[in-house]
Amino acid sequence: MNTDCSSRNDRGLGKTLKSLLPESVFSALRVVFNKVMKYTPYRIKYGIGTRLRRSKYPYKVIRNGDIVVQVGAPKDILLAGRSRAVNFMRLVGDGKTVVVEPDQINCDALKAFAEKNGIRDKLVLCQKGAWSSQGKLRFLSNPDHPATNILQVVHDDRGETTEDEYSGTEVPVDTLDSILSAANLPPPRLISITANGAEPEILKGLSDTLAANVPYVSLAVTGKGYEEMMSELDYDLVAYDDRGFTFERRGKVADADAEPASRR
Repeated sequence: MNTDCSSRNDRGLGKTLKSLLPESVFSALRVVFNKVMKYTPYRIKYGIGTRLRRSKYPYKVIRNGDIVVQVGAPKDILLAGRSRAVNFMRLVGDGKTVVVEPDQINCDALKAFAEKNGIRDKLVLCQKGAWSSQGKLRFLSNPDHPATNILQVVHDDRGETTEDEYSGTEVPVDTLDSILSAANLPPPRLISITANGAEPEILKGLSDTLAANVPYVSLAVTGKGYEEMMSELDYDLVAYDDRGFTFERRGKVADADAEPASRR
């Protein structure tokens, strides 16, 4: 990705190393890192991790009392100390982090982790897949690497041939508009979507929420044309972050910088 533009580069060490090292070397380092971090105490790996992220996008836009949405919460990323859901929960203070995740194992792991580490009250968990409509879709999961879990329809659209690495099951899916309406919370300040290629479809089911002036949207790098797609929705790229892109609502963010509704 070309970062020679006016947008800020907050990619982080992991993304930088990935761009510099051969894929085989980076993959080996990642395996070692994840194994070490799995046994590192919560207060160390997330204490340091959140502190390092606090000054970077998208984490820097979160204020005490905010509502933040995270789509996708894999267990391996959670244990490695890199879970956006956990970092968001640590940053919202009196607010809430809404996590949308279809996989039972991932949901159970996140709930147990949050309870063990005293942040369960920050979590609103919805065990569904985010999509452009309500229904059921086949979901492919990899127990050895949950971060690669993917909806069958997205997997097939990519023309991938790795289905034998996964086990499949049907999961309920719904629009984020519907999920957030049912949660009965104030409008979110930030919506982060890390869904392995489902991001464009998920955004189609988010139109009502975005129209309510969500200041920031973060999308993982799993496809092309995201800048153009978000521009059509009145969002401009402000930073390359540790997952992909952070976009800011065009011309309306100042209106949303008032005290969070959950704190009034």
